[in-house]
Amino acid sequence: MSHDRRVRQPCGRAHESAANKLREFRAEFQPETENLRFRMSSLETAMSDFARQVTADDEEDALHQVQLDHIVERVRRIHLRLELRG
Repeated sequence: MSHDRRVRQPCGRAHESAANKLREFRAEFQPETENLRFRMSSLETAMSDFARQVTADDEEDALHQVQLDHIVERVRRIHLRLELRG
Protein backbone atom coordinates (compact mmCIF):
# COMPACT_ATOMS: atom_id res chain seq x y z
CA MET A 1 0.00 0.00 0.00
CA SER A 2 2.84 2.39 0.69
CA HIS A 3 3.81 1.93 -2.94
CA ASP A 4 0.29 3.07 -3.99
CA ARG A 5 0.65 6.24 -1.95
CA ARG A 6 3.95 7.11 -3.59
CA VAL A 7 2.42 6.66 -7.00
CA ARG A 8 -0.63 8.73 -6.17
CA GLN A 9 1.24 11.63 -4.57
CA PRO A 10 3.25 12.63 -7.65
CA CYS A 11 0.13 12.27 -9.79
CA GLY A 12 -1.78 14.35 -7.28
CA ARG A 13 0.91 17.04 -7.36
CA ALA A 14 1.05 16.96 -11.16
CA HIS A 15 -2.73 17.23 -11.32
CA GLU A 16 -2.72 20.10 -8.85
CA SER A 17 0.04 21.85 -10.78
CA ALA A 18 -1.82 21.41 -14.06
CA ALA A 19 -5.03 22.66 -12.46
CA ASN A 20 -3.21 25.75 -11.14
CA LYS A 21 -1.69 26.45 -14.55
CA LEU A 22 -5.13 26.09 -16.14
CA ARG A 23 -6.61 28.55 -13.64
CA GLU A 24 -3.78 31.01 -14.37
CA PHE A 25 -4.34 30.60 -18.11
CA ARG A 26 -8.07 31.21 -17.75
CA ALA A 27 -7.48 34.27 -15.57
CA GLU A 28 -4.95 35.65 -18.04
CA PHE A 29 -7.22 35.26 -21.05
CA GLN A 30 -10.57 36.01 -19.40
CA PRO A 31 -10.79 39.61 -20.73
CA GLU A 32 -10.08 38.38 -24.27
CA THR A 33 -12.64 35.60 -24.06
CA GLU A 34 -15.26 37.98 -22.70
CA ASN A 35 -14.48 40.38 -25.54
CA LEU A 36 -14.79 37.55 -28.07
CA ARG A 37 -18.11 36.45 -26.59
CA PHE A 38 -19.42 40.02 -26.81
CA ARG A 39 -18.23 40.38 -30.40
CA MET A 40 -19.77 37.02 -31.39
CA SER A 41 -23.05 38.04 -29.79
CA SER A 42 -22.97 41.33 -31.68
CA LEU A 43 -22.31 39.50 -34.95
CA GLU A 44 -25.16 37.07 -34.32
CA THR A 45 -27.49 39.99 -33.61
CA ALA A 46 -26.38 41.80 -36.76
CA MET A 47 -26.86 38.64 -38.83
CA SER A 48 -30.37 38.17 -37.45
CA ASP A 49 -31.21 41.80 -38.22
CA PHE A 50 -29.81 41.41 -41.73
CA ALA A 51 -31.82 38.23 -42.34
CA ARG A 52 -34.97 39.99 -41.09
CA GLN A 53 -34.31 42.93 -43.43
CA VAL A 54 -33.72 40.62 -46.41
CA THR A 55 -37.02 38.89 -45.69
CA ALA A 56 -38.81 42.24 -45.46
CA ASP A 57 -37.21 43.35 -48.74
CA ASP A 58 -38.24 40.09 -50.42
CA GLU A 59 -41.82 40.61 -49.26
CA GLU A 60 -41.78 44.16 -50.59
CA ASP A 61 -40.34 42.97 -53.91
CA ALA A 62 -43.09 40.34 -54.18
CA LEU A 63 -45.74 43.00 -53.50
CA HIS A 64 -44.23 45.26 -56.18
CA GLN A 65 -44.21 42.39 -58.64
CA VAL A 66 -47.91 41.72 -58.00
CA GLN A 67 -48.66 45.41 -58.51
CA LEU A 68 -46.66 45.46 -61.75
CA ASP A 69 -48.44 42.34 -62.97
CA HIS A 70 -51.80 44.04 -62.37
CA ILE A 71 -50.67 47.17 -64.21
CA VAL A 72 -49.38 45.14 -67.15
CA GLU A 73 -52.66 43.25 -67.32
CA ARG A 74 -54.66 46.49 -67.27
CA VAL A 75 -52.50 47.97 -70.05
CA ARG A 76 -52.96 44.78 -72.07
CA ARG A 77 -56.77 44.96 -71.69
CA ILE A 78 -56.80 48.67 -72.59
CA HIS A 79 -54.65 47.99 -75.64
CA LEU A 80 -56.97 45.14 -76.69
CA ARG A 81 -60.07 47.39 -76.33
CA LEU A 82 -58.40 50.10 -78.41
CA GLU A 83 -57.60 47.56 -81.13
CA LEU A 84 -61.19 46.33 -81.14
CA ARG A 85 -62.55 49.88 -81.52
CA GLY A 86 -60.09 51.01 -84.14
